Amino acid sequence: MTKCVERPGKVFFANSGAESNDGLIKVARRYGHRKPQPDGKPRYEVLTFNKSFHGRTLGSMSATGQDKIKIGFDPMLPGFRHLPFNDLETAREAIRPETVAFMLETVQGEGGVNCVTPEFLRGLAQLCREHDLLLLMDEVQCGFGRCGDIMGWRAVAPDVEPDGISWAKALGGGFPIGGFWISDRAIDGQGTELSSIMDPGSHGSTYGGNPLGTAVGLAVLREVVSQGLPERARRLGAEIRREIESWNLPVVQGVRGLGLLLGIGLNPEMVAAPEGKTIASVVVEALRQEGLLSVPAGPETVRLLPPLNVSEEEIQQALAIIRRVLKTYAK
Repeated sequence: MTKCVERPGKVFFANSGAESNDGLIKVARRYGHRKPQPDGKPRYEVLTFNKSFHGRTLGSMSATGQDKIKIGFDPMLPGFRHLPFNDLETAREAIRPETVAFMLETVQGEGGVNCVTPEFLRGLAQLCREHDLLLLMDEVQCGFGRCGDIMGWRAVAPDVEPDGISWAKALGGGFPIGGFWISDRAIDGQGTELSSIMDPGSHGSTYGGNPLGTAVGLAVLREVVSQGLPERARRLGAEIRREIESWNLPVVQGVRGLGLLLGIGLNPEMVAAPEGKTIASVVVEALRQEGLLSVPAGPETVRLLPPLNVSEEEIQQALAIIRRVLKTYAK
């Protein structure tokens, strides 16, 4: 099967993406104890990014760079700061003695379908090498073919080697399963592997790694690879993007994304939204009324997430509905 990562590592299976991201955060904290600050105090701070989304457990919610999901749940866990996305100089200046990791999505699905740039991702990897930080990739929504490669970050900068990766969603093809991978790279002169610092008892999951879930996951991954679904997602995504851009509708302010994770940016001056609603939710509801299911991605973006085995006919039907609905805002 196609390798998700080139470097050897170990996987801990979980139940969900949020649980998997909690696992990455715990690895970062444990690493900060093994490789502390010069004064011996543990490093603990994980730097994430504005408009990010990492889950709704208390740990993953604290890592998320969106205030709207935190209302009524404060105080958040300490140890997180949110930085501007794709701003390498700010990321460089943000590193402090207590910083231990960067954590990011290849494409910020919930935050507006914002793609990491190759320069930024490679720059973060270099900063991690210079400052002994972990590079943690949240591939819950981007992984296993959706973005046009087996892993989302490999569609952007395949030479980057993360220290940890979280998975879910496509891993089970709809069945509840998640997991996180940790590199086996040596972290000291004694050959201690990064993946070994989570020793027995340091983490657990009631149903993680159960035989049914892992059998389903293996069957799904075999299908994704054998049917060439990553390459198909890349081709179909490019076709969908070109089609929408060819309409030249003033209400569309660009199409963003990778593969079959796409976002249609909306012109806020052309869509009216009642109080308490966003223009994205208004357009999503109009699409639903016409028979097409989609979801918002932030206040001004409609997200398109078709299944990886979507047919060409279904894509044309969906595009016809999208065009018909968006044309009503051209007036």
